[in-house]
Amino acid sequence: MAKKGVNLLDEDGEEREPDEEGGEAARPPRRAGGGGGLIRYIIIGVAAVALLGGGGWAGYTFWWIPSKKREADRLEAQKKLEDLRKQRLAQLRAEAEQRKQALAILEQVQAEQQGKAAPKPGEAGKEGEKPPAAAASVPPAGAKPAAPPQAGAPKAEAPKKETAKPEPPAAPKPPAAPPQQMAQAKPPAMPADGKPAREVAPPQAAAKPAPEKPAPRMAQAPPQNGGAKAGPPAAPRPSPSRERQARRAEPSGPRAYSIQVATCRTDRCVQSFVSRLREKGLEARVSGGGGGAGGPMNEVFLGSFASRDEAENLAGKAQGKNLRTTIYESGGRWRVAAGSFRDLEDAAQMLDRAEDAGFRGELARRPGAPRAGSGLRAVRTGSFATRQEALAARARVVGAGFQGVFVVAEPRR
Repeated sequence: MAKKGVNLLDEDGEEREPDEEGGEAARPPRRAGGGGGLIRYIIIGVAAVALLGGGGWAGYTFWWIPSKKREADRLEAQKKLEDLRKQRLAQLRAEAEQRKQALAILEQVQAEQQGKAAPKPGEAGKEGEKPPAAAASVPPAGAKPAAPPQAGAPKAEAPKKETAKPEPPAAPKPPAAPPQQMAQAKPPAMPADGKPAREVAPPQAAAKPAPEKPAPRMAQAPPQNGGAKAGPPAAPRPSPSRERQARRAEPSGPRAYSIQVATCRTDRCVQSFVSRLREKGLEARVSGGGGGAGGPMNEVFLGSFASRDEAENLAGKAQGKNLRTTIYESGGRWRVAAGSFRDLEDAAQMLDRAEDAGFRGELARRPGAPRAGSGLRAVRTGSFATRQEALAARARVVGAGFQGVFVVAEPRR
């Protein structure tokens, strides 16, 4: 119960007075260190920035820059290697071009020498006509020898005045004499004054024939004074050049026709066209290849060892890099070669392959067996009985992407 004289309503007010008197002491206390939390956050942020920045700087300095430098050094070394390779290939090509020019000059000189040694077509025809003239100078058995020409008479008129008056020979003609020589060997005609000519010894076969008028033309002159015909005139003898042309024109036997796609000198060229033809579903055939001027072989040399085991060890490593090698003994040492090529460009490409695989190689020259011919090989496709079939197939080959192809004739296989 409440005390007497106490206002219950004022109790609360009285109780609040001490609170009012107490002031701020009665208020709950503030947290200690409220400003220190912000400083702590600032310190943590600065430390994080420093840590991240330092890590980034360290990574940039000790990882990024060295890696880029190594990449630049690698690219520069690769560029230098490529420049050296191009220079070496250009030098090899220049040497090959010089050898080709020297070979072309040598072939031209040989051709000129052969052209000088071979007789001209006109001279060959004259030489072919001289033996019948010598044969005509020998009269047949039973015929009267011709009178010698007068000393004052010109040499050019003597064959013109002698007309062919054939008489039946007293003795049979030799079987070995051809018809042209029998027609040329006629007894001389009587002189115009009617006097018989004096008999003289027959000239020898080695006597010089008259160069102005060859003897074979005398057989073509028609007989005069109603003389009897000696027989049909001999057919003119064709010159050797015409005989060669006729021989070339005549077919030597059954022939077939094929389509020539390319003419190659190197193995790389041949393999390229053969693979392209086979990709298009066409037959590929290589003819020739046995020719080529004898010259040194370009060998890709990988090493020379005193024992065969060391050479086989290097060959095994090369085989692991897909390089085919050959081991042989030369001069008491075992040599390892990655191939021998007649074309210098092929050898240079193989040397590049060996160096890219990590081997240190070099080109070595060794003599090769001489071969006859030009060294060119023809890449052909198809075999047809007629030229019309070959021309129709040529259109299909051109449609497959091969330009400059043509039809050639070859002996039937």
